[in-house]
Amino acid sequence: MDPSYATGASKMLKDRKRQREEKRYNRQLRALSNLLPGSKAELDEVLVVENATKYIKHLEERVDSLERRLDSTTGEEDEQSSVVLSEDTKSDSDSDSSLPQILVYISLRDVIISIQCKNHKNIIWETISEVEKQQLSVISFNTMSFGRAELVINILAKRLQVFAGPIQGSDDVAHLP
Repeated sequence: MDPSYATGASKMLKDRKRQREEKRYNRQLRALSNLLPGSKAELDEVLVVENATKYIKHLEERVDSLERRLDSTTGEEDEQSSVVLSEDTKSDSDSDSSLPQILVYISLRDVIISIQCKNHKNIIWETISEVEKQQLSVISFNTMSFGRAELVINILAKRLQVFAGPIQGSDDVAHLP
C-alpha cells in the first residue's frame, strides 16, 4: 500500500470529522440562538454567547426572586386558621340542635369545610352553591349519614384568590398553634 494514499485517506477522514463537528456546532449555536428571547436566527458566535450569558443571569435573578417570594409565603401558609360558625340563640336545646355545626380550616388557598346538619332535600346542592358564592372552587366533597336525620358534609375547596379577605359570615377566627 502506498504511504501517500494512507496519509491522504487519513487527512480526508479528519476533514470529514471536522466538517461534521462544525455542522453540529452550528446547529447547536442556531438552537441556542432560537432559545433566547428577542434574538433572530443569528450565527455570530460572540453575540449569541453574550446574549445567552445575559439571559442566564436574568433567569438566575428571577429564580432567586421567586425563591424569596416562596419563602415569604411559606410562613403565611404555615399559619393556619380555624373558623367555627355558630349563631347565638336561646338556650333551648331544641333550637340548638336544628342549627348546623360548621367547622372551617383555612390554609392560604386550601379550605376544608365540615358541616353537620339536618338532612333535607337538595341540602348538598344548596351547600355547594353557598360555598361557590364565597369565591371557593369545590375540589371534592363527601357526605355521610349520621343517624336517621343527620348528615355530615365534608368539602375540600380552593380559594380563587389568595388574599380575597375574610370568608363571608366568619366573625370568629382562631389561629391554630
